[in-house]
Amino acid sequence: MVTPTESDKSTTSPPFTFALCLTPVFVALCGWAISHHEMWRDEWEFWLRARESQSISDLFFGPGLYMNHPKIWLAILHAASRFTHDPVAMQALHVFFAALAVFILARWGPFTRTEKCLFTLGYYPLFEYGVISRNYAIGLAGLFLVAAVYKTRRRSYIPLGVSIAVAASTNIHAAMILCCLILALSLELVLDPEIRRGARNRKLDVALGLSLMLGGIAFSVWQSLPPSDSFWARNNEVKFSLERTVSAVCLLWNAYVPLPALTIHSWWNTNITWDPTLPSWTTGGIALLTPVLLVPIVALLWGHPWLLTSWFAGTAGLVGFSFFRYWGSLRHHGHLFLLFFICLWLTREQERRKWNDELSSQFFQIADRHGRKIVAALLAVHVAAAGLALHFDRSRPFSEARRAAEWIEANGWRDRPIVASNDACCQGIAGWLSRKLYYPETDSLGTYPVWNGRDRWYIPDYEVLADVNRLLSGGNPEVLLVLNHELSVLDKRLAVAELARFTRSIVYNEMFFLYRVQHRNLW
Repeated sequence: MVTPTESDKSTTSPPFTFALCLTPVFVALCGWAISHHEMWRDEWEFWLRARESQSISDLFFGPGLYMNHPKIWLAILHAASRFTHDPVAMQALHVFFAALAVFILARWGPFTRTEKCLFTLGYYPLFEYGVISRNYAIGLAGLFLVAAVYKTRRRSYIPLGVSIAVAASTNIHAAMILCCLILALSLELVLDPEIRRGARNRKLDVALGLSLMLGGIAFSVWQSLPPSDSFWARNNEVKFSLERTVSAVCLLWNAYVPLPALTIHSWWNTNITWDPTLPSWTTGGIALLTPVLLVPIVALLWGHPWLLTSWFAGTAGLVGFSFFRYWGSLRHHGHLFLLFFICLWLTREQERRKWNDELSSQFFQIADRHGRKIVAALLAVHVAAAGLALHFDRSRPFSEARRAAEWIEANGWRDRPIVASNDACCQGIAGWLSRKLYYPETDSLGTYPVWNGRDRWYIPDYEVLADVNRLLSGGNPEVLLVLNHELSVLDKRLAVAELARFTRSIVYNEMFFLYRVQHRNLW
């Protein structure tokens, strides 16, 4: 073992005042961006389920059961919804947890001030986990809390156990990262003589701490498993193909270099290397940079075998989860970068193990000479990606649900029969109108989508029109039909007139087409 380098010594935590300065800057920028952001369906689903649940038990055994997420974020939103039904409350809470993550990093993270500022203004904390209100900001705060208390394991494993148990209940991807940290702790306990000797003198403390960790992970997994009648349990077939396999390998590049394609308005969840306007051979060639990216990453972690092993295991686990269970989007894949950032955080607080072979010497040289430049370059790319995301979100509606709801309200349709399809994509309209819509997917009135007892995401337009016809036959003179796509078929019994369309949304399937439907006069 060797003592930290002079470079390592220079990264001690900045004064408390630095954290108090950086955090308000983040809050101001994030708050400004949220004020220009139109909530999309995933944000609305959390808020609507929390708002309409009658009790905490409903979140675990009622409406929240089918969300396939740990429930701590839902429980917080449920409590907030007892005071107000305005979704701004959710956005305010979300900014609070994102700011908490920034404060923990700024106060206790072993990074330079430049690195902390770059990370704070980067794509994931500022846009993906800051502006978009999901359960990832609270997960980021939980992960940083775990990293901050990691060093206390030499005195007691209980604070670390409690923080891991809490953080694991934020989202399943955070729980997977925490599994990697538990692996590092276990390897350290078994293979590091100094840690092993210290643990022998406090066996009860170690046992209790590890029990809390494993219990928290188990509880998170239990909350995330879909019931057998869930849509998400029935639609999980893995289709092996060369394209899917190559895409899985490239997830690492997409997560570490999250620059979006600039030539399409639906830029979200794209990568500049997969720009559809580029020739396929160019895209494939750039994607081959993924193995090149691994070299400096491994070099930065090389002197810390337990963390390097955990990083490899976690990377394989996160990619495997995407391949076999749920492919996800950039907000999910971003946890690959968070895994690296957490591991890097912990390496800077530990002594580095020296290896005498030539390969190790080369890796150490890369880490010592270029490590901070590599990290700064990656973080600078993230800042550029965040700037692009904020610009695009400011320039175009993220979702057209709000504008569609405002049109419905202004034109007197709010309290009249409304049929909406697809239910998942149209729930934002129900949220803004604060009323239930008729969803053909479930043949019922609702706000958020119901995922139990169904096996389809979309239903054909002819089935939607059949439901509209049935409502008209029940005594309604006309019905407003809301679709997230242009109507593709007609029914000779129905007179359909397009009233409005809203097609500028960044989320490609949250464009909306509004039609007035009446019975056709056949006489």
